[in-house]
Amino acid sequence: MKALLLYPQQEDSYWGLNLTRRLAGVRGIAPPLALLTVAASLPQSWELRLCDANLHPPTDEDWAYSDLVLISSILPQRRACLELVRAAKARGKTVVVGGLYPWALPQELVDAGADHVVQGESEAVVPLLLEALSSGRRGVISAPEAPSLESSPAPRFDLVTVRDYAYVVLQTTRGCPHDCEFCNVVSLYGRRVRAKPPAQVLQEFEALYRTGYRGHVFIGDDNFIGSRPRALQLLAAIKQWQWERGEPFGLMVQATVDLGRDLEMIDALTAANVGPVFIGFESTDEKVLAGSDKVHNLRQDPGEMVRTICANGLTVVGSFIVGLDGEPPGASGRVIRFLEETAVPTAMFSLLRSLPGTRLAARLEREGRALDTVPASAASDCLDLNYVPQRPVAEILQEFADLWRQAYEPSAVLARAYRYYRRMRPTRAAQAKQEGRPLAPKAAPARGPVPLDRRDLVVLCWIVWQEGFLRSTRFQFWRQLLGMAWHNRSRVDLYLMAAATAEEMISMRGSVLASHETWKRAQGGSPGPSVPDARS
Repeated sequence: MKALLLYPQQEDSYWGLNLTRRLAGVRGIAPPLALLTVAASLPQSWELRLCDANLHPPTDEDWAYSDLVLISSILPQRRACLELVRAAKARGKTVVVGGLYPWALPQELVDAGADHVVQGESEAVVPLLLEALSSGRRGVISAPEAPSLESSPAPRFDLVTVRDYAYVVLQTTRGCPHDCEFCNVVSLYGRRVRAKPPAQVLQEFEALYRTGYRGHVFIGDDNFIGSRPRALQLLAAIKQWQWERGEPFGLMVQATVDLGRDLEMIDALTAANVGPVFIGFESTDEKVLAGSDKVHNLRQDPGEMVRTICANGLTVVGSFIVGLDGEPPGASGRVIRFLEETAVPTAMFSLLRSLPGTRLAARLEREGRALDTVPASAASDCLDLNYVPQRPVAEILQEFADLWRQAYEPSAVLARAYRYYRRMRPTRAAQAKQEGRPLAPKAAPARGPVPLDRRDLVVLCWIVWQEGFLRSTRFQFWRQLLGMAWHNRSRVDLYLMAAATAEEMISMRGSVLASHETWKRAQGGSPGPSVPDARS
């Protein structure tokens, strides 16, 4: 059997890293982990070819190669996925579609011509798919049980050129002990955290390392610290693995804000070479958090948690949602004040989307407030709501635009980055040098020296040129850069990378504000006064 594995094109968003990708000379965001995992589950006798439409559309040669087409798609790829299904059927191919999109809307894909629509995790659903292919049975194939991740194979990194991507995603757990009303993780994977054993995770690290890749790895677990004992055990294993190879991977994880109460966990994360930690704050209003069942954010002062995480060596990347039920007017001003108080340099802002399978979607349906099952778009500058909010739409969109305008005003984001990294402790090596004590040397890399990442150097050089010479904030940039070199030299690189990320977000800010102006003109005028700048 010859199979073509297709990954549809994604919409632009702040996850797209468009500017960074262009500067670093990479074409894609991250290799499609789902397809690489599915590929590893298919019979070894099959011949496989993977085409990521984000790098290039499938060619005539790709189509001619295949007997079977397998497509993995998430909801933001909905339109592109349907186009690929129709293109494959027009060429007489047998089409299989899996992923979060068919999980939510299977009949839509059946109607588009897909022969097999699979729902469930690949470890459980691939055997059922092979049986259906053998018997000729078509339609929806469901595997509702949650498989043990010990049966999950290492991704087939050999099917892609890993260096074509900005970073690589790996997964070590599925499931989350929390059940926020707007989140679909529990409906997909359950509340029980299922984990790969440390040895299995290290096998995946090793498989990626053998490709020659050295760079950024995002551990895409929805809550890396969901099982504390397991996380500490895994981090100890990763620390040793990294140490023996000269720390080839810089890691990023997702966690909850109560990480700030766990100094042992923070220390274990930094020791394993974790840098950024993505944290969902979602709102600064306690009643809103309680109403959304994000109660774990209410157990501690989030500002104090951020200051603790920062001081001990991790970078917080925050997430906030505008439009949650119970949200009082002025939400954007409160978020801006939080960012100013904590100095979090990078934050991601989203309008509330009602996702299929969530308790929010079910409640909105009961209340007659659901407009569509699926958001119109996942792009950051899409201002369409797929539900009827409790506040006027114009008011919510104005606050969303104000949030982007104020948070990513160039001088404001640079000032936050400077304050954040001034507060952070020096690196372990710098601390040892200051205290006059030796730091245990890393073991010699197991497979040759770890090369300096030229892509990061290109981005950093561009940032120095952009921020240091072209922008009106150039004097502020040089003043802060010298201040970092004087007060916390070992964190200068993080300050510069924060400036690079700021450029991405400033570009997205322009798209959001332009979309908001277009929306206002379509409504026949301005929706009302903007929220005052919290810094004034």
